[in-house]
Amino acid sequence: MSELKEQLLQRSPADFLRWDVIRRTMFVGSARYVRHELEALRSDVEWRCRWRKAILEDRSGRPPGFPRYRASSGNLIHHVFHVLQYERTSSHRVSDMECIVEFGGGYGSMCRLVHRLGFRGRYVIVDLPVFLALQRYFLDNTGVARHADIHYVSEPEAALPLVMGNRRLFIATWSYSEVPDLIRHRVAPVMAACSHLLMGFQERFEDLVNHDLETEVRRVCGPDRTWHAVNIPHLPGNRYLFAAPR
Repeated sequence: MSELKEQLLQRSPADFLRWDVIRRTMFVGSARYVRHELEALRSDVEWRCRWRKAILEDRSGRPPGFPRYRASSGNLIHHVFHVLQYERTSSHRVSDMECIVEFGGGYGSMCRLVHRLGFRGRYVIVDLPVFLALQRYFLDNTGVARHADIHYVSEPEAALPLVMGNRRLFIATWSYSEVPDLIRHRVAPVMAACSHLLMGFQERFEDLVNHDLETEVRRVCGPDRTWHAVNIPHLPGNRYLFAAPR
């Protein structure tokens, strides 16, 4: 966070997706596993009508193109793959949600994606202030924020009053499994207030061991949901956890 703040204060963010601090922490480049994810998207029945348009990259931040599909980036393909897995497994579309809460919004790529897929509800991003500033810049420059209801909050407690509607999706792609228990306890009421869940997590992150994470999340959210735990074969040690109302 300190390194990113220093970069933002000293440099123009016009090419921020090429900064080392971004590429180390939140931008999937030309990783080999993205090839598998691109092929999964191309083989899906909705490739032509949805995914092909969804993975078209914007110029904001000057993202490096993915070698096997220059019109996109490895990071955007990775995010679209998450959504494909969620929709295929849960039988719910992100565009049908009335409210989405994303814990750990990266630089705004997932927010951009779900709006591109037709989401028109309220979007709440919970993150650290310096990342919220980066997300504002990106979503403003890609035109997403112009007609969207986006809320940026740095305290999890501030997100809870913003959760609205009947179809509420909580997104946490690896963020929840990368924070200590103190932060998880603060985020838990927001997650519990959402009726749907799209989570990606790893079994181990630095000193954190997440063997009981799935049990913990199920306990927080309560029993009135249908749960799907999905292994990610091309990312050993990582799993998806999806939920929807029964």
